Amino acid sequence: MTEIFAGLRVTETVAAALRLAATRRSGGRSLDTQTLLWALAATDTVGDWHRLLLTDQPASDPASTSVHTWAAVPLTGTCAEALARARTIAETYDLLPMPPGVLAVALVWDTASGAARACLGMQHHELLRAMQDDVLGTDLEGLENLLADRGSSHKQPTPASEIGPPRDPGAGRGFTKSDVDLTFAKITTRAPVWLLRLLLLAAVGGALAGLLTSPVWSVTVPDDLAPPLRAQPVSSAMPDDTAMSRLVGAEFVRTQNGLPLGTKLFDSNLALWHDTRNEAVHSAWETRWDSTDGRTQATVQVIQLKTKSPLTSAIHGCNPATTTQPSPGPPVLRAGYVAHDKNSGLYCMTGFDKQALIFIALRSLDGSVVARMPDSTAATWRTIQQKLPSPAFSVKDGISTPISTALLNRGPFLAVLGLIFLWMLPTLLFDRATWQRLWSFVNHRRYRSRSLPGLDIDAAVRAQLSSAMALSATQLCAAIWMLRLTFKQGMLITSVSVLGITFIIGAIPRILHLRRVGSQRGFQVRRSVVWLTGILLGVTAVGFSVVLILLANTLSTTGAGYDVPDYQQLRFNTVLEIMAIPTAIVAIAPTMLARRIAMRTLRKRRGEDPRTPVLLLRSFADDGRRLRSRSSHRRALPDRLSLRRWERFEEVIAASLGAHGPVYAVGQVGERLPPPLGAVRRQFTNDEWQNRIQGLMAEASIICVTLGRSTALDWEIRRIAELGFLPKAVFVLPPTSRREHIKRLAVLAAALKLAWADLDVRPTGGWALAIRVPAVGAQPQVIRARAQEDMGYDIALDLTRLAADGVDLLNLPSLAADDRSATPKAEVYPPGKTPIFKSLFRRKGTRLLLLFNGSAIVTLLFAFLTGEVKDTSAVITLAESSGWTAVAADPDTSHLYGIADATRLATLDFDEEKASFVCEIEAAGNLTAGGGWLFASNTFTGTLQAIDPADRRVAWTRRDLPGVRGVVATDAAVYLLLPAAREVRELDRRTGDPIASRKLDGIPWAAARSDDGVLVSLLDSSSIVRVDRTLTKVTQTGSRIDATQVVSVRGTAWAYSRDRHAVVAVGGSPQVIYARSQSPHIASNGSVLAIEGVEQTSTFWPDGSVVRNRLSTRHADSLAVTSTGDVLAMADNEVLLIRASKR
Repeated sequence: MTEIFAGLRVTETVAAALRLAATRRSGGRSLDTQTLLWALAATDTVGDWHRLLLTDQPASDPASTSVHTWAAVPLTGTCAEALARARTIAETYDLLPMPPGVLAVALVWDTASGAARACLGMQHHELLRAMQDDVLGTDLEGLENLLADRGSSHKQPTPASEIGPPRDPGAGRGFTKSDVDLTFAKITTRAPVWLLRLLLLAAVGGALAGLLTSPVWSVTVPDDLAPPLRAQPVSSAMPDDTAMSRLVGAEFVRTQNGLPLGTKLFDSNLALWHDTRNEAVHSAWETRWDSTDGRTQATVQVIQLKTKSPLTSAIHGCNPATTTQPSPGPPVLRAGYVAHDKNSGLYCMTGFDKQALIFIALRSLDGSVVARMPDSTAATWRTIQQKLPSPAFSVKDGISTPISTALLNRGPFLAVLGLIFLWMLPTLLFDRATWQRLWSFVNHRRYRSRSLPGLDIDAAVRAQLSSAMALSATQLCAAIWMLRLTFKQGMLITSVSVLGITFIIGAIPRILHLRRVGSQRGFQVRRSVVWLTGILLGVTAVGFSVVLILLANTLSTTGAGYDVPDYQQLRFNTVLEIMAIPTAIVAIAPTMLARRIAMRTLRKRRGEDPRTPVLLLRSFADDGRRLRSRSSHRRALPDRLSLRRWERFEEVIAASLGAHGPVYAVGQVGERLPPPLGAVRRQFTNDEWQNRIQGLMAEASIICVTLGRSTALDWEIRRIAELGFLPKAVFVLPPTSRREHIKRLAVLAAALKLAWADLDVRPTGGWALAIRVPAVGAQPQVIRARAQEDMGYDIALDLTRLAADGVDLLNLPSLAADDRSATPKAEVYPPGKTPIFKSLFRRKGTRLLLLFNGSAIVTLLFAFLTGEVKDTSAVITLAESSGWTAVAADPDTSHLYGIADATRLATLDFDEEKASFVCEIEAAGNLTAGGGWLFASNTFTGTLQAIDPADRRVAWTRRDLPGVRGVVATDAAVYLLLPAAREVRELDRRTGDPIASRKLDGIPWAAARSDDGVLVSLLDSSSIVRVDRTLTKVTQTGSRIDATQVVSVRGTAWAYSRDRHAVVAVGGSPQVIYARSQSPHIASNGSVLAIEGVEQTSTFWPDGSVVRNRLSTRHADSLAVTSTGDVLAMADNEVLLIRASKR
């Protein structure tokens, strides 16, 4: 025995292949070339083996013996000569240590070797070229002369020597070598697998880098409105209370002092408003005054801008009915009476001076004040102008919106992430092939000790999968980086650029593929006007979904109207973006309908296609089976735009066969419209279908049978055999479970008398995709792969079609002698009993589940949009022309009340969500409840009414209380404040008669009930006093708070400070609660404190917990707390009950 590689240096890969091959020998037999080639392909991770279609059927070397060995392993004569040949090549070309490519070339050099015969699909000279180019990586010049001079007894490779398809397929049906080459060009990728995988990794890495390193993720909106509020420079221009009282002619006190109200510019932290506030506004301030008699109000707003042109949308609107130009005065944009009669009037003025927008408004029921409004406004203007600081900053021509732009650009990146999620989630959840491939990856063994049935095409399938994934990843990577490069150019340019680069990258492989295989004739239905109309409608629907995304993205930075809360707008935008996805998916519906109509018209246009038809036979029960579409060749433009990624199994088969002729199938009886894609239907009656089917069998060039277990399909299979049509028949297995897969193979075996060992794919761990049976009882030619994928079916149909047309490709050894397992029983369903396959979403259980959970889905959607759910909130809404004026909650009776349109008192029932009329009252703007009675006051008219809701009547009315406010009701008396008189007054609860009064050293403005009397805030002196129940004793609390509201909670008084914009504890406690709202409402039921914020309310409970609930409006106009701690909030025509007690 002689060691054939003695003294020869080889690479570790070659040594590993030799060791692996040695372990795969059975019974101590000699090592042959096929086993060594298998081992080399398994261990070589550098060479590109994807173009080589290696069969795992035994292909033995010619019978010969050798005295040579490798590591004491005996070799066949052919294998020994191959190893000697490899040594000669390595030493001559100085390829040392010997690489695996040299050994591969030597193994397949001899056309008679098992290694050469195990390589299918190409001629021998092409095989040698592929081994050198793809596995070795270099072209060995003069190799033929070298081996000829060596005196090798092996035949030189000649173009006539073939492995796989013959050079002259004369036994076929008109096929030429060009047809065969085109077929193998279709099933193999142009680029090496290693390059495709490298491209895939690079594209995925590039896409992740583009997404994760984008600056849009690091952009946040700074919260510059967070309390405490700092005074702005222009606040110094505001007149004080004394000056304003002199200018207007009424005694005023300030009730609001802060940022301008009524505009999102100074109330919202959405990106656009934040950018505008910081880029266009230098400083802003607003002050409001109320007269002590309650008959006059004044508002002054000053906004100093950084831009040359006035930003009129930033201030309150001034639209006078009549124009009066004050004289003298600075530049005035607009001035005049908005409303005016003898005893009431509303006057406004806007102007622009010193880069400041100035707004002044006066409203009064005092005739003398109304008459002086033009002069008072002009004088106020001059006062502000004199005190207004001159701009000490540079003025811009325009403003930039950096944060808004960045967040707008974030939208497309989120859309990309959503697209990835939309691709991956359904695939992982519902794609059978994905889980089959993952399971195969974990459990598959490349080598087994016994022979395996059929031809394994999984290497070619994996190559095409790598190609498709590399293409998708490259498109995604290019789209992300194009998005990053063009996001500053505007949404239109960005969208066009991203779509353009995506389609260009997708078109390049398609063009190269068509240049490689040529264009193939498909369905003539694509020329139909109906088809084109469907495409147009589908593209329009996709465009609408894009508009939804752009609209949602824009609104997310700007928001909607002032009364719409930002959180609702943002959530609504999210709903819009989510809706865009099903809208894009549903966009395929018009195209599908048009396709179905067009497919129906093809029944009458059969003669227009001169090609020989292809017949597709199937079980109607399998019409609902679908595949995850991975190949892009079958998808038209609407399919790509609408993200259609699932195809019916019939579509996959018909598309593959449609290149060879029009594909026809039998339609179900009563089928009005055929499926949108797939085979053209032929409608037959129950009496004629068998005869008509036999005619179609004779006419067809290919008969493709989708294996099933129906009686009709079993009859068709047997009839094909009886009529001698098996040579042109192809049997495909649809995607099913493993158990059903084996049962369908058993039906085929029983119908055609086939050996079960040649069909049983269970030992391979794979799936039979297509089968060709040359004759009854003959050896079946099985093509299998590790998963049931559309690409695998395409390759399998191409190979079986070549075999059916005489190309000797699938002649593999029979395994009938292997008695490995018993043949399963063929189970065929009786007529009409075949179970119809339905996808998950078409099953009754799924629909019932969705219907059952419909209310929960609606509730979740309501909660998502409004911030509350039905159990924690309820609303009572008036007609659009009506509105709520005030609300109150009686802590003693737990009843809730509201005043509608200022004159109608109603009880509120939130369980039924309705209001019940109680009685008519005089116009009132405030409502207080206590002891079962209600007290409605009107500050402007100076009236106070007592209402007994049990008797549904007004018990008494007082009309001599100018500026009345701060009403506090007890069991026996009613306390009220008269700011103009600087007086607190006590009235009899039942009659309204005066009981006592007390003058105060200040202007009383707000009051709250305390344990021993009444707490009163003196707004002009920023103090709070305690008045006993008899109004005989006044005590200072020691708190210096400019309080506009006061409430009592568990013995502690809380007051809202006008200048600090905070709720402050009165007395020794230093507690301060800052509010985001510039003018919030506070309320209490004696134990729970409620504070209004921006778009929410906060309740503070005795146990120290804080509960925050959303408001369905931006700000409330009134607030009350029920006896259970729930919050009653009013805004315009809605009253909202927030059940804060359900915390």
